[in-house]
Amino acid sequence: MNIIQLRCFVILSETLSFSHTAEILNLTQPAVTHQIKKLESELNFPLFNRNKYRVELTPAGKVFYPDAKDVLTRLQMAIDKASAMDNQVTDVINIGYEGHDLEKLNLPMMINAYRENHPSTMFMVFKADHIARKQALLTRKYDVILTVRDNIENTDNVIFKEIMSAGLDCVVGENHPLSQKSIIRLEDIHGENIILCDPLQCPKELNIGQEKLKESLPGCRFIYSDSEFSAAIMMKCAMGIAIMPTFCRQLSEGLVHIPFIIDKNIAYGVAYLKDCHNSDVPIFARMIKDLFIKTIR
Repeated sequence: MNIIQLRCFVILSETLSFSHTAEILNLTQPAVTHQIKKLESELNFPLFNRNKYRVELTPAGKVFYPDAKDVLTRLQMAIDKASAMDNQVTDVINIGYEGHDLEKLNLPMMINAYRENHPSTMFMVFKADHIARKQALLTRKYDVILTVRDNIENTDNVIFKEIMSAGLDCVVGENHPLSQKSIIRLEDIHGENIILCDPLQCPKELNIGQEKLKESLPGCRFIYSDSEFSAAIMMKCAMGIAIMPTFCRQLSEGLVHIPFIIDKNIAYGVAYLKDCHNSDVPIFARMIKDLFIKTIR
């Protein structure tokens, strides 16, 4: 088993197209087919069912995929880290983040500020959902993660430093009648289509808050979105309004964020392992906590 075989397998698992996989890897289609067949031969079980019309993962392939992708990612990280060390980089800090605009605003600033005094430190940043970020921290794949408290609460060997305890915003299109209000109350949104976070993808604390909101607004229709960015598209198409944590505020034009009056705060911050092997990680984590810009104007 080699790197090119794993790459072919992972990308084919995601595209389910030999031609598309060949294009991504800059290989010929027969070369991709050869690598997959060679991998299946070494493993002694089929990874894909394929015919003229479709390609699909076998049950064994579905089980093999997440671990293979993780191995490939870790291998690439190891290569990048070793390459960095060979180019006068003395340290590497891996950061896991969700992808909120506040994170995109702050992380470049924080990294640049840190590198002013530590120019030989290299940073790698990885976008992942809250479950994957926690797992990557616990397995030392990431050194630091940005997350909500309840994602890592009561987890052994983790230090969490709170950046903010944020409430919820009501987010509406700029032409929506509610956009002129300075605060939004429950009674203001009766009868609205309300966009919430997908309960399968959001942290427990937020999910509990969403369930309470649904109980309080029986006359509303609720729509679920996989991210604040998808929700923004829906709002700009006048499909509804959104309720989301304040730390998810966006830079996107055409949206208005208004404080939503409800008894629910969500702690958001930075987490790292107590026994992390890199002494610079706690310093960088404290820097994030102390200097994080908490609002978007």
